[in-house]
Amino acid sequence: RRSASNAEVSALVDAAVTTHPGDPAAAYGFLVEVLLQDPELLFQVEREPAGTDPIVAISSQEAANRLALVLWGSAPDASLLQAADLGLLADSTARARIASAMLEDPRALRQMQAFHAAWLGYDVAPPGMYLFEADGLSVAEAATISAGIRQEADELVAQTLFRDDQPWAAILATSQAWVTPELAALYGVPEAETMTGSAWMDVSVVGRAGILSTTAYLGAASRVLTTSPTLRGKAVQERLLCNPIAPPPPDVVSAAPPTGTEDSCQSERYLAHATDPA
Repeated sequence: RRSASNAEVSALVDAAVTTHPGDPAAAYGFLVEVLLQDPELLFQVEREPAGTDPIVAISSQEAANRLALVLWGSAPDASLLQAADLGLLADSTARARIASAMLEDPRALRQMQAFHAAWLGYDVAPPGMYLFEADGLSVAEAATISAGIRQEADELVAQTLFRDDQPWAAILATSQAWVTPELAALYGVPEAETMTGSAWMDVSVVGRAGILSTTAYLGAASRVLTTSPTLRGKAVQERLLCNPIAPPPPDVVSAAPPTGTEDSCQSERYLAHATDPA
């Protein structure tokens, strides 16, 4: 996470040689063990400066770690550490220039895709796999749909924020979606029957817009085999609006969705339940 000083290197080498004299392999193993357990490798360490002023300037090494963690999701690479050692990150103009260059790196796109997946909850959910039980698909067919669902969300982030360089809010309202033939059929897109591969399509014709209408997000905020307006509303409140929702009272059974007639849709069942919980 930072360049080691000459004194630190000398101390480590001396300790390894002293601990394992005449055994280079064991000495190297000792160094690896020590380095892999170092708190500055395992954690994001920012030393508390002396004084009582709550607002202090961070060091160039700390700036490098922050930039790498936020933009790349990793530790600084050699070039970023070198820039920190030269003091280039102490200047706000130079820091902005370096950050812009970091955003051109493929790691920045992967990090932004991972951020949206973790934030909106579709990083751990297997979107599309529930279709295996629901529609009698084979595991391979369900896996194909699932991969297309995650790809749609990832491509939306890439196209909107990186290739088109649009404001972040555009990701919530865009009418374009990268869909596979299977996903287009699932959405009811008219061109689905003639598609031979993935393509960008206007999905506003089927009432969809932005990342919150993707199956990746909707599948993550649902139950295994059915949709859940309650879970989706909870996800919007907590993940987007930062409003924590209190757990239901102990006498309320919230695990089971409301039942209804065979012909009633989910929204009708929840509306009837809100009117008459019995």
